Amino acid sequence: MKTHAEDATERIRAMILGGELAPGTHLQEIPLAASLGYSRTPIRTALNSLALQGLLHYRPNGGYQVRRFTVEEMVEAYEVRATLEGMACRVAVERGVSNAMAERFKTYVAAMETLFEHGPDTFDRPQWRIMNHGLHAAILEAAGNRTLADFVEQAQLGPMASAHVIATLDDHRNFGIIYQAHIDHKHIVEAMLNGHATRAEARMRDHLHVAGKVLSEDFARVFGTGGAGAMETEAPPKEGVRP
Repeated sequence: MKTHAEDATERIRAMILGGELAPGTHLQEIPLAASLGYSRTPIRTALNSLALQGLLHYRPNGGYQVRRFTVEEMVEAYEVRATLEGMACRVAVERGVSNAMAERFKTYVAAMETLFEHGPDTFDRPQWRIMNHGLHAAILEAAGNRTLADFVEQAQLGPMASAHVIATLDDHRNFGIIYQAHIDHKHIVEAMLNGHATRAEARMRDHLHVAGKVLSEDFARVFGTGGAGAMETEAPPKEGVRP
């Protein structure tokens, strides 16, 4: 059973990654405790944990703030993911994809296909993000390597908090890019189910390399070359020390 601090950590993390708490937002213990229904102690522990994970920035006497990331940091995270998730595809094929896992892959691809049937005006972006994450998570699960999955999760955490705004841009250009990502998914799954380990690895790497490139271009288009801006980091306070 999760502790209050663990639950608070997960809920605040989801608020950050989902864009509910935007980069640069100052977080205060009392309002967060009231909104989440906890005392200040688990909230304080949660904020400390999220700072250690790199999602929050801490300044002595200034409290916690949702961290901003430069576009370079986001692209670097995609480069890491490309290598690690490509490896996950290869390892999954080499160890053998079970029938049950193969059906999960097919289900995700088929479900995502239906989202594109009526064009960009009715495209369900939140549902796309859920299924996209689900497919990538299933591939990591199929690889059966906990250390690999942990490193991928760390690469996804911080940069995606700032990248969320790009994922929700509502224009036809990004609809076409997302559809191409869907085609990539189909090719990746096809290679894995046909036992082509090297091809699956290469396709996943290309898929995430392109995603990083698109993110960089969109960030420059929306925010200019400065992107989200860099933010220096400092060590979070020790447990029990109030911000």
